[in-house]
Amino acid sequence: MQKTEYEQKNSRTATGEYYDGGEVETIVYLEGLITALIRNGVEPRRAHNIVAATKYLSSRLGAKADQPIELDLMKAENYIHRARTGKWLPKERLDPFGE
Repeated sequence: MQKTEYEQKNSRTATGEYYDGGEVETIVYLEGLITALIRNGVEPRRAHNIVAATKYLSSRLGAKADQPIELDLMKAENYIHRARTGKWLPKERLDPFGE
């Protein structure tokens, strides 16, 4: 599938080997997801947080060799918590290694 000129100039997902491998470019999938959530009545702020969590779980989890998956899981959990409660997790809960 050939990208439009706009997509070529504005694609931030085109680089980084950890983004390769999917049939649908991550940003295209996430844009469709946020559109569907809002169309189904999900408040935009909540939809954004759901999509942010989905990003960490669908395309980033374990993709960076120098980064443990616990970091991406914690980021996703933080966005899910915010989607549910409107607040970020307490800082003491954000360190997956207990340091």
